[in-house]
Amino acid sequence: MTSTLRRLQIKWALNNILIHTYRRHLSSHNDALGIHSSKQKLTDHQKELMRRGLPKRTQIPNVEYTIVVASGKGGVGKSTTAVNLALALAEMDDGGVGLLDMDVFGPSLPRMMNLSAKPHLDKNDKMLPLSNYGIQCMSMGFLVAENSAMVWRGPMVMSAVQQLLLRTAWSPLKYLVMDMPPGTGDTHLSISQLIHVTGAVLVSTPQDIALLDARRGAEMFSKVNIPVLGLVENMSVFCCPKCGHQEHIFGREGVHRMAEELGVEVLGDVPLSLQVREGADSGRPVVVSSPSSPQATSYLNIAAKVIKKISALKR
Repeated sequence: MTSTLRRLQIKWALNNILIHTYRRHLSSHNDALGIHSSKQKLTDHQKELMRRGLPKRTQIPNVEYTIVVASGKGGVGKSTTAVNLALALAEMDDGGVGLLDMDVFGPSLPRMMNLSAKPHLDKNDKMLPLSNYGIQCMSMGFLVAENSAMVWRGPMVMSAVQQLLLRTAWSPLKYLVMDMPPGTGDTHLSISQLIHVTGAVLVSTPQDIALLDARRGAEMFSKVNIPVLGLVENMSVFCCPKCGHQEHIFGREGVHRMAEELGVEVLGDVPLSLQVREGADSGRPVVVSSPSSPQATSYLNIAAKVIKKISALKR
């Protein structure tokens, strides 16, 4: 175990008390099964006390806009989308872009961004992000071996999440793209309570099963008052490289129908592509390895719409 990880684990252990207190005060956990009781009704005074007990949302130092990339279900290409979106944002804006991997149990960023070194600590014991392709990066995967299993209970995970969020020494960034874990669990709730989030990008395939979970993700962000910037339909179609025949393997325009129902915009469609998969596995994402390809163009168009959406929110 590295000295960096040992020092951070001590900090995480000390933060467990804060995490336990934080979770006790979350009103959404008071009636998790929806079984209402008259005894559970809160007075205005009790609600005010609970509000005071919650951590106040803070702005991540040196970060102007924070974008979370999420999906209700794993395996839909969320991490690939997050990495290529960050690279596309950097192509379109020179204000500085960072990538933060929030998946403690299954970090993908080190492999996708071809990074394997351990982060150093600055004089304030904050972790210094690693960089590649002009993107500042931080991930739990930098602190442990690639094949190590993180067998941690909830409080330890939440402490790690808090450290990644607030104890990373970013150089000035205009955009910080956060690759979220699948689902709608504690990590998402903690982030919504701890920091200011500019908006969310939801990723899904057109498949009905994936859309069910994506809809839950949209509902979660609505409940925690994080605007959904739009949806990305990933693996929208497969185009045969030999004959050009198109096959909608996962269904046709399912994300578009859901976007219309939710009243949000589809930011773009990304086809099912061997080039995208190989780029992610090799640590050379398609926006870097084939910047003029149709796949890279899709990510650049998505980034342009994200910038436009953020500008509209700012106004």
